[in-house]
Amino acid sequence: MAVHGLRLADAGPVTPPARLLILGAGTIGLAVVAVARAWGFGRVAITARYPHQARLAKQLGAHEVIDAGSGEDLAGFDADLVVETVGGLADTMSPAGIALAPGGTVCILGVFTGLLTLDPLMKEARLQWSNCYARRPGQEDFAEAVRILAGAGDDCAGLLTHQVPLDEIERAFEIAGDKRSGAVKVTVIP
Repeated sequence: MAVHGLRLADAGPVTPPARLLILGAGTIGLAVVAVARAWGFGRVAITARYPHQARLAKQLGAHEVIDAGSGEDLAGFDADLVVETVGGLADTMSPAGIALAPGGTVCILGVFTGLLTLDPLMKEARLQWSNCYARRPGQEDFAEAVRILAGAGDDCAGLLTHQVPLDEIERAFEIAGDKRSGAVKVTVIP
């Protein structure tokens, strides 16, 4: 999803943006950091709510981690690209618009479960939604993701935080639902 979203936002390896802000340091947000590093992005910043997310973001190549709970004003951030990865009922589109440089792009990877509020004065922003991945000739997202993971070595290993047996699947959902547990990616194994 991270590879496909950045491609849709015209932020591929050929012309990476100078300044990227990722809203949310869950699995998708952290994957965007890894792709941004592999593609040679300039300055990469991410918002993180928990210390384990901040550590992983730095390990994956983020230049700056912003405490999502601090209420830090993102005015003047001037990101060429803002990638929203939170979704749900989060009010992230307002901060995305505030942090965006004039004429920039907001790429929405998070899945929202409620109505979005958009600022009508979003600095001539381009909004780009992404859904999943693509397999078009020359743009095989899975192949690119595998290449990035292989090149990252052990840096991406920290994304997989928990493995739970299938017969304890309820516990897996409890762990995944409580980010204070240190969870990023919880997998269920047979």
